[in-house]
Amino acid sequence: MLEKFTPNVEQAIDDIYIKVTPNIAWYIYNDKEDFKCIERLCDQIESDIKRHVDNIDSTEIIIESHNVCIYCGNTPDEDNDTGKPWCCNKAQQDYNKVMMLKEQL
Repeated sequence: MLEKFTPNVEQAIDDIYIKVTPNIAWYIYNDKEDFKCIERLCDQIESDIKRHVDNIDSTEIIIESHNVCIYCGNTPDEDNDTGKPWCCNKAQQDYNKVMMLKEQL
């Protein structure tokens, strides 16, 4: 039986970055004003990095987010067919109200 051929390879760099995580533990994430404060904090950190660190090619601010229920703060898992949320009773009540209004139209 022949041995499987292993090609000669070398590692190629896809991307190099340094992740800086600001201390935002004291922010409430659901408030739009808090998002603006977080963006300003990130802008200030980015400015400080550019001012104090040599050999920086570029910087980029990335804020990753996801949707949460405004009532319970959980991810609003939904029924695949209807979109009805399953996270809390208040979200389900809102869904039912919207669906009743749509039926009346």
